[in-house]
Parts: sequence; C-alpha cells; structure tokens
Amino acid sequence: MIPHKINIISTHETSEVSYCTLYQSDGSLLVGTGDGMMIYREDYSKPQQTLSGHAITSTDKNMGEEGGYVFISHQKDLRTVKLTTDFICQSDCFEFEYKGTRGTFLATSAKVIAMIALKCIKLYSKGSLLLCTKYFDYQPLQIRFDEHGDLLVTGNNELRKYDVSEGSRDMTMIWSREELANAYGLCIMDNGIILVISQGDDGLVYVISEGGEI
Repeated sequence: MIPHKINIISTHETSEVSYCTLYQSDGSLLVGTGDGMMIYREDYSKPQQTLSGHAITSTDKNMGEEGGYVFISHQKDLRTVKLTTDFICQSDCFEFEYKGTRGTFLATSAKVIAMIALKCIKLYSKGSLLLCTKYFDYQPLQIRFDEHGDLLVTGNNELRKYDVSEGSRDMTMIWSREELANAYGLCIMDNGIILVISQGDDGLVYVISEGGEI
C-alpha cells in the first residue's frame, strides 16, 4: 500500500552544508556535512562530531561480512572512499580524482560499491576492482540499492531502477518513472516504498512503489 501523506516530525539546522544522512537502527542519525560527520541522538538537538576537517558527501552501510560503513572523504580534488566501523578507526578502500561541481555519492550492496562520477556511474567490487562504467546523457544525482540489490538512480526529472548482478560488467534497466520534476533526493523505506524528493522550491515528495507506480 502506498501512503498518501507524509508528516514532518521536526526540522534541525546544521552548522555546515548537509550532504547526506543515514538513519540507524538505534534511532541515531548520521549526517555528512562540509566539516565532517555528525551523529544526532535522542532529540537530535545536540550533535556529536566524530570526524572533522573535511567534507563527507556520502555514506552508506557496508553491506556484507565486514559491517560498519563506507563513506567518501573530500580533500580538494582528491576523493577517498573509506571503510570504518565507528568513524574513528578508518581504512582507505581507494582514491580517485573528481573535478565536478557537485558532491560525489555512493551506495553499497553486499558485494558492490556504486559511485557517481561525471555523467556516469561506476561499479566497484569491495576489493576496489572497477567492474563497470555506465554512461548517461545527463548527470545522475543520487543512488541507492534496494534490499534486492537493484540500483535506484535519480536525475533528468526521473527515477530509474537497474539490475546490478555481482561481478556484472553492465547495468540493465528494469523500469523508469519519468516526469518527476526536479527529482533529486532518494530514500527507501523498510516496506520497500521509495521516496524521491524534489530539489525545487515546491517541496514535493514523490511516493513510489517497488514496481515504479506513483
């Protein structure tokens, strides 16, 4: 069943630009900002900064045996994909250059790391091997894996769903939902419902089923 109403519980400002969020099972909220990673607990009013000094534009749970998180650290034109369990003990997965004006975003499945670059999405193995580069005629904006390992992509006023098999050298589109004005932010609820947030001033949130029905 697709809900027809979403209620905003609370709104909080961050001291720096917020790039990404990740909700935890214990009720805490990870927020990647222009000056590091913040953890909000309980009433979300007083964040605890766990990693500072450089921008964190994307983070996701590290699905698989290792546990913990994967995130992107920005330092000038050099980006580093890092693996951590607590944002204190960190290990580098790989480094790459990115000269785009937007932040770089990633998503992880059990075996694959997907990452947005300039007009393309790159798939890496957890061992940092480049598996596939999928090119677009527009700039992909945000990505997220669903519980089945399929990759959701926003951009060009639409949402696309791709089949990404382990070790795959390609991304096969399953379906697309077009005419989503200014589609940008992406969230998947526990029941599989997909939320696409408009980047425009209208504050639209599109509620979409697993099969792409709005």
